[in-house]
Amino acid sequence: MTLARATYTAATSARVLRIDDLQAASDQFFGMVLGTPQLRCLLGLRGPGDPEDNKRFVLNAVARFLDGCRTARNIGNGHAAA
Repeated sequence: MTLARATYTAATSARVLRIDDLQAASDQFFGMVLGTPQLRCLLGLRGPGDPEDNKRFVLNAVARFLDGCRTARNIGNGHAAA
């Protein structure tokens, strides 16, 4: 079992996250992380970017994704991303 699947299994079993379709959620997450930066690089509109800016972008995408998957009982009780 991969770390991602083990984390998913633990989080959904504990009812912290609700993800009905893991494949679709994975595709959506990778789209959030890679979509705009990768497209801009492919179109020659930007280079690889500053590592710190890239890190902030990825952390923001992770927080937004997890906030969207969080169950109602875990919203606003300390589980929300900073």
